[in-house]
Amino acid sequence: MTQYRKKQVVINAWPAKEISFFAVNDWSKMPKEINDVYEKGGWVFLTNGEINIPTLEGTMKANKDDMIIQGVNGEFYPCKQDIFEKTYELFKQEEQQKKKIEEQNEQQQMQVMKSRMLEQELQNKNSELTLQTTALLKRNESIQALINELDKQKEALGERYPNKLYVRLKSMMEETLDAKADWKLFESYFNAAHQNFVERLRSQYTDITPGDLRICCLLKMNLSTKEIASLLNISIRAVELRRYRLRKRLMLEGDTNLTDFLIRF
Repeated sequence: MTQYRKKQVVINAWPAKEISFFAVNDWSKMPKEINDVYEKGGWVFLTNGEINIPTLEGTMKANKDDMIIQGVNGEFYPCKQDIFEKTYELFKQEEQQKKKIEEQNEQQQMQVMKSRMLEQELQNKNSELTLQTTALLKRNESIQALINELDKQKEALGERYPNKLYVRLKSMMEETLDAKADWKLFESYFNAAHQNFVERLRSQYTDITPGDLRICCLLKMNLSTKEIASLLNISIRAVELRRYRLRKRLMLEGDTNLTDFLIRF
């Protein structure tokens, strides 16, 4: 056997004897819902207090002890008092209002929790980006220091330092600095923390180059020229030249700070 339960709905209902009293003694107190449908015809108020009500299933008689119900589709029909009491309970506007307020508060709390979770997630992504960038920066600085030391040793030892070994070691170190996989990893962390930043730049400045975008990403993180030079394995002078060209490409006024512009972008 399949069981069902009635959905929670709010209906209008009136005691039949009350409606009969209004019909005979004071029509001005007749509920508007019944007054409107009465004017369309079909309702008959009998002298014994009974009411003939046109329903979807034909005319039904409401005794004086019955309840008259207006259904969810606006239809009217009589209901025995005992069945009515088992099926319905008094609807209190205050309780409905309280429930509505509770639901609104719950939604607001959910929204606050969602905002906090998103904020925490963004903070976590920014932290991951900072850690990744710091690790890359320290590694590049260490490798560059090794390259400098290697150059000093080669200069000091001259022919006593095998040239083939020197070239091989320096080449390996420089290849590590230029590893494309490292930049791909940085990009994934950056895009997670600053969603749509690169896409918005590309959309607004269609002639911007991949090299420009790298500088933009690093400047948005408020990194110094020295740090950018280390991460990109270029000279400080080269970074300054790229910044100058980038300002032209972004069409910035002379008094506009490039880093501040990208941080706010």
